[in-house]
Amino acid sequence: MPKTIQGLALAILFSTSAAHGESQSQQAIDDAFNAVDKVLARKDLNNIPDYKDDRSSPEVLIESFYNAINRGEFSRAYSYHDGLSDFPSWVLGYENTRSIKLHTGSSEGDPGAGVLYWHQPVAIEAESYDGKKEVFSGCYEISQAAPLNQEAPPFRPMTISSGSLEKSTESLENSLPESCMPD
Repeated sequence: MPKTIQGLALAILFSTSAAHGESQSQQAIDDAFNAVDKVLARKDLNNIPDYKDDRSSPEVLIESFYNAINRGEFSRAYSYHDGLSDFPSWVLGYENTRSIKLHTGSSEGDPGAGVLYWHQPVAIEAESYDGKKEVFSGCYEISQAAPLNQEAPPFRPMTISSGSLEKSTESLENSLPESCMPD
């Protein structure tokens, strides 16, 4: 039984998926509940940032993604990604993360045939529960089927298609890549 409100939301998500014919093993459901409960047990839920959920540009999509992580809303953070698979393992990757500071650069567009792509430079500073701070920098690829081509529901908003961050020895402000456009 879920111990948190997010665990309850996952129960609703999994039961809704099952009602639509998507199979989820009981073990996968239990693993998801346990992962979220384990990570949230360490979060200070009385000191969380204001809610932000915006997919109107690549920059604010990434801001919303990290906002969800900082708030402990892992189901919402996961929803910004396209193609992630193992939710429990993904959540447990944030088990020792107290908070994340974000610095973004300007995204660069790369239109495709019916799909829009953006390349978003980012630098983050992750603080662990022991007070250690580490800086990472890299790029996210954001994609969206062209809105005019989405004639029937459900509408598919911008999502994170892929991302790659590497540890940096520079400060957060000095770690932002200049460009993320592929060669």
